[in-house]
Amino acid sequence: MAALITTIIPQAGFEKVRDAIGVILLEELTNQKELSVGTSREITEDIKVYLERTLPISEEENLYFNVLLDGATYGNFTQKDAQGRTVFYIDVYTTGQNSSLKEGGRDSAQRLHKFIGIVRYIFSDTRYKMLNLPVGLIGGTYIEAFVTPDVERSEDNSYTRFGRLTLAVRISEEQTLWDGVNMVGADAKVLLSDTDKGYLYQYN
Repeated sequence: MAALITTIIPQAGFEKVRDAIGVILLEELTNQKELSVGTSREITEDIKVYLERTLPISEEENLYFNVLLDGATYGNFTQKDAQGRTVFYIDVYTTGQNSSLKEGGRDSAQRLHKFIGIVRYIFSDTRYKMLNLPVGLIGGTYIEAFVTPDVERSEDNSYTRFGRLTLAVRISEEQTLWDGVNMVGADAKVLLSDTDKGYLYQYN
C-alpha cells in the first residue's frame, strides 16, 4: 500500500515550545547574571541549560537546568487542529560546599531555592505568556507547581539538591486538511423516491 501523506510533516507545536523554553531560560538567566554583578543577589554560577539531560550532576558543577517534555492531553478536536495541555518540567540541580561561613547542605539548598524563584518569576511574567512564538500557537503558559524531592546519592559529597518546576502550556497542534478526490459518479441499487406517504427508499 502506498503512503497517503505525500508532504513532509512539519515540526510539532510542542517541539517549538520546548525549544522556546530553553532559549528563554538561557537568555534571561544570563541577563540576570549580568544585572546582578555587585549586588546582594549576585549570580556567580555558570549558566547551563540542557535539553533532556540524563547524566547526573558532577562534583565540579554547582548548577544546571534541564528542560524535559512530560506529555499532553488534547480536547476541542476538529479535522484541522486539537487544543492540548502540554506539560514540561524545568529541573534545577545544585551542589554546595562546606566552608567556615556556611554548611554544604545549606549552601546547596539556598542556591536551589534562589533559582527556583527566578525561573518561576520568568515564566510567570506576562510578557512570556506566548513564549515569543507566533500568535495562535499558544493559549497561555502557567507555572503550576514546584517540588524539591531528595536526591538519593549516598556517596554524594557535594550536597546535591534537586528542584522541579511544572510548566503547563496550552498548545494548538494543527494538521493539513485533506483535499479529497473528485467524485465522478455513484451507482446505487437503492434510490430515495417521493411518495404520497413521504420519502421511501426503493430498489432501483
